[in-house]
Amino acid sequence: MSITCNNCHTINRDSAIYCKHCGVRLKSLSVVKLSELIIPDSIKEKVNHVMEIAKGLGERKKRGYNITLCLNSIIIGKAGTGKTKLANYLATVFQENGLIKDITTIEAVDYNRFAKDFEQNFQKTKGGLLIINDVQKLISSNSPIGIDSLDKLFTEMRKSNGDPIVFLVGLPDGFDDYLKVNPRLNELFPYKFTLPDLSVEQLYLIAEGRIREQGFELDSSAQDRLKRRLIYLTKVSDKSFAYGHTAIREAEEAIKNYFIRVMNGANDDQIIKSEDIIGEVAEVRSLEDIMSELDDFIGMDDIKKEIKDLVATLTIQKKRAEQGNQVFIPNLHMVLTGSPGTGKTTIARKLGEILEAIGILEKGHVVEVDRKDLVAEYVGQTAPKTNSKIDEAIGGILFIDEAYTLIQGDHDSFGKEAIDTLLKRMEDDRGKFVVIVAGYPNEMQNFLDSNPGLKSRFTRFFHLPDYTAEELFLIFKKMAHKQGYKIDENAEEELRRVCEDMVSKKDRNFANAREVRNLLENCIIYQSKRIIKHPEISEDELSLISAEDIRSAYVGEAPISLEDALAPLDKLIGLKQVKEEIKRLADYLKVEQMRATIGGQKTPLNIHFVFYGNPGTGKTTVARILGGIFKALGLLSKGHVVEVDRKDLVGEYVGQTAPKTNKVIDKAIGGILFIDEAYTLSRGGASDFGREAIDTLLKRMEDDRGKFVVIVAGYPNEMKQFLDTNPGLSSRFTKHIFFEDYNPEELTAIFIYMVKSKNLTLEPDAEQAVYNLMEQISQKRDKNFANGRTVRNIFEQVLQNQAERLAQLAKESNPSPEVLNTITIDDIVKIKL
Repeated sequence: MSITCNNCHTINRDSAIYCKHCGVRLKSLSVVKLSELIIPDSIKEKVNHVMEIAKGLGERKKRGYNITLCLNSIIIGKAGTGKTKLANYLATVFQENGLIKDITTIEAVDYNRFAKDFEQNFQKTKGGLLIINDVQKLISSNSPIGIDSLDKLFTEMRKSNGDPIVFLVGLPDGFDDYLKVNPRLNELFPYKFTLPDLSVEQLYLIAEGRIREQGFELDSSAQDRLKRRLIYLTKVSDKSFAYGHTAIREAEEAIKNYFIRVMNGANDDQIIKSEDIIGEVAEVRSLEDIMSELDDFIGMDDIKKEIKDLVATLTIQKKRAEQGNQVFIPNLHMVLTGSPGTGKTTIARKLGEILEAIGILEKGHVVEVDRKDLVAEYVGQTAPKTNSKIDEAIGGILFIDEAYTLIQGDHDSFGKEAIDTLLKRMEDDRGKFVVIVAGYPNEMQNFLDSNPGLKSRFTRFFHLPDYTAEELFLIFKKMAHKQGYKIDENAEEELRRVCEDMVSKKDRNFANAREVRNLLENCIIYQSKRIIKHPEISEDELSLISAEDIRSAYVGEAPISLEDALAPLDKLIGLKQVKEEIKRLADYLKVEQMRATIGGQKTPLNIHFVFYGNPGTGKTTVARILGGIFKALGLLSKGHVVEVDRKDLVGEYVGQTAPKTNKVIDKAIGGILFIDEAYTLSRGGASDFGREAIDTLLKRMEDDRGKFVVIVAGYPNEMKQFLDTNPGLSSRFTKHIFFEDYNPEELTAIFIYMVKSKNLTLEPDAEQAVYNLMEQISQKRDKNFANGRTVRNIFEQVLQNQAERLAQLAKESNPSPEVLNTITIDDIVKIKL
C-alpha cells in the first residue's frame, strides 16, 4: 500500500508521515506514538532522551532564546525493521516543538539531482530536516555519485552548526563498515539508532495490527497459522528478508483471500480464518516430542542426561525471569568434543530444536561452517565473510566444525580476524544466536587456551565418546531398517564380529557411525551383485542382507593368507637370520591368534622393532613384508608402510614439531611407521626439536597401543646410542633384528636378479667376472658400503658400458636382438672401483 500526497501528488510509502517531495504532512500527529513503535526499550530510552532535548529547546525558543544543539542522527536497520517510522516519529517531535519548519526526504536514487546544485539545494533545507534514505547505496563502489557527494554534505554540515538537522537512514551492509572507517562522523551525528531484527512475536503484532486497522479480526486457528507462517518465513529467510514489510504483505494477502472466500459464498463476518493464511507454515513440535527423539538416539547416555538437566535449568530460569519482568539471556555457547561420526552435528541440530521449543532461540536452525566458510584469502574480506555467516545464524545455532583450524600458527592473521569478529558478535548479539564449536578434545582445548576471550565465552562442555561395538551394531540395523533391508541371524552374527573388529582396530581417524554407513552402502552393492545372478529370487530375499554380503563389504578383496604374505620373504636373497626371526615371530602370533579364537585372551600387537644394519641390506623391503604379515594375521588393519626421516618429523620453529610428528603418526595408524636413520633425532642436544619428536612418538606408542608398529632403522652403533638416550625407547623397542652385509655370492645373485629383471643375459664366463668384481668390492667395503644399492649402481654402470659398446657396433652394422640383450665380460671388467 502507499499514500498519495494531496499537495504535489507524489506517491509515498504507507509508513510515511511527511511527503518525500514537498514535506507536507500526510498523517495527523496522533497517528504515531512512541509506544506503538516496535523497537527495544533501550532504543526507546534513547528516543525519549532526544524528545526531552527537543522539548527543552522548544520551550527556550518560545521564550525568545535561540539555542542550537546538534540533533543529527543515523538510523541503521535491515529492511522492514522500522527505520522510516522512527525517522518520521522524530520528525514529528521536532516539528511539534518548533525546531523545524519542513522536511526534505531524498531517496538515494534521487540524490544525484540534489548533488548537481548542492549549495543551493542545501540552503533550501535550512531551518528544516533533511532525511537521506538508503545511504548504503551512496557509499557502494557501484554508486555513480557516492562518497564524494556525501563528503561535500559533511563539509557543509560542519559549517552549518546543526542547521539543517540531517538524518542518514540505511541498511547495515556497507553502511556499518563505512562508519567504522570514518569515526569522525560521530562528531557530526551524535545519535545513532541501530534497529535489531524483529522477532516472530513482533512480526505477528505488525501483521495483526494491519489486519485490525482494516476492520478485521483473526479467529484462533488463523492466529496460530499466521504465527507459524511467519516462523516459516523467518527460517527460510536470507539477507534480503524484509521483516515488517513481509508481515504487512502477509496481512494484506490474508485480507485478499478473505474477499475471495466471501465472493465464493462465505459469510462476510470480517473474521480472518486459517484458510485465508496461504503458504507453507512451520511445523510446531512439542518439547516432549523432541526429547523423545533424543531418547531414541543410540548411545550418547551421558550427553542425553546433560541436555535434560540443561533444559530443566533453562525452563526454570526463564520462568523466574518472566515473573520478575526481566529479559532472560543465558550464555549457551558450548564446546562439543569427539571423534568424527560420533553425532556432534546431530546433537547440535537437536539442541536447536530444543532451544526453539522452550523459547530461547527464535528459529532453532543450524548453520554449519568450517574455516573456509569464515576465513577469506585477501585482506579485508574475512570480517564480512564471518559476519555474513553469523547473520545467517541469527535466531539459531552457528556450528563451527574443527574450530581449531581457525588458528594455524602465530602468523595466521586471517584466522585471528575471524575469531575476533566472532567474539565481538557474540557480545553484541547476546541471546540472538548460539555458537557451538566442535572437534577433537585435545585440539579443542588448545583452541580455547589460545585466546582468553574464547575461554570466557564457551563455558559449557559436552563430550561424545566413540561408539561401542554393540552401538555400531544397533546403528547399522537402524540404518538398514530405514532403507527397507532386513538382516538374517547369520548376518547379525557376522555383523557383530565386524563391529568388534572395527572397534579393536580403530585409529584416531575412525569415523564411527560414518564407517557403519559406508559398510551398509557396500553391503547393498555386494547384495545386488549376489542376487543379480539369481533371476528367480523371492521378494523377501530382495531386501535381505546376508552374512556373505557383510563379509564381502567389510573385507573387500579376498584376504591374503599368512603363507602368501610370507612368500616375498622367501624370495629375498640372503638375510638368513632375518628370515628365521620373522618366521618365528609369525608362528608365535599365529598361535596367539588361534588361542584367541577358542576363547583365550586376545594378545594386542605391541611389538616395535629396531632394524640394525648398513644401507642397502633390505630393511625397508622387510618392513613392507612385515606389514603384509601383520595384516594377514588381522593385527593391522592396513599393513601399509609410512617411510620417514628426521625432516618429516621435526619442525623448524617452536611449536611445530609435535603437530608434524602427530600428523605422520596419524598416517601410519593401521600400518607401520618406518623411521630411517632414527638416531638423527637425538643428536642435537637437550634443546633440539628432535627430542620433542621422540617424546611425541613415545606418547603415541602408549596412547595408540596395538594400532600401529614403529620400526627404527640405521647403523648398528648409532642405533644403540639412540636407544640409550631415553629409557622410554629401550623399553618400547623390544624386538631387535640385525641385517648383515651381503657376501660376494649374495651380491652376485642380486646382480644376476637385476639382469634377468631387465630381460638381459650374461655371456658365458661373465658371471665369474661379476663374482670377482663383488669379491673386490667386499674386501674394500667401509662404513659407507651400500650393499644392494652398490650393486644397483654397478649394474647401471655396466649398462652404460654396454650401451657405449653397442653404439660403436651400430656404426658398422645393426646389432642382432641377441647382441642387444647380452652383457659381456668387457662390459663388466671396465668397471673401476
